[in-house]
Amino acid sequence: MTLRRKNNWILADAEETSSVDYNSDTLFRPVKVIGDNRIALCNLGNKKYCQKLEEGTSCCLSATASTTASEARMEFKELVVSRHISRVHFRLKEAKIYGKTPIILTEEEYENTTSKSATKHINIPLEHTLRGSWGSIASYKSSNVKTSIRSGIPVMGEAGLTLDISGEVSWKQYLY
Repeated sequence: MTLRRKNNWILADAEETSSVDYNSDTLFRPVKVIGDNRIALCNLGNKKYCQKLEEGTSCCLSATASTTASEARMEFKELVVSRHISRVHFRLKEAKIYGKTPIILTEEEYENTTSKSATKHINIPLEHTLRGSWGSIASYKSSNVKTSIRSGIPVMGEAGLTLDISGEVSWKQYLY
């Protein structure tokens, strides 16, 4: 079932159309409302925003608002109890490091003057130091979504990682 506009009322009775033959009365564009966590739906048939409309005993969605007034704004909430994120892959070969100058370990030239393939070996002494740290700051927000993240941390010189994890702590103390 597809939504359509008829006399600016939004009805859920439109016929399915092919991908080439779109009816602009069945197309809606979401518009983010600035400074708000909401959107407004603009009907492409009449370029008006959808809002609640009551006529007599009927209450419906209607494409009649000229602006994204408060009646035309919709808030979408993600109803999630918990979320688990795992198997995070870091594409280190595509990483870019800003604000650092590359260190040139050695420069050598080799010219193969024969008609056969040749290999040149270069020995570079390497000292590898790995230092790590982990910090945690707990902040409590009004979200009730439990989130767990399982991930490795890539090694790329100096790095930082910031996670925003919210939770709730309940503390009870009884005296006997």
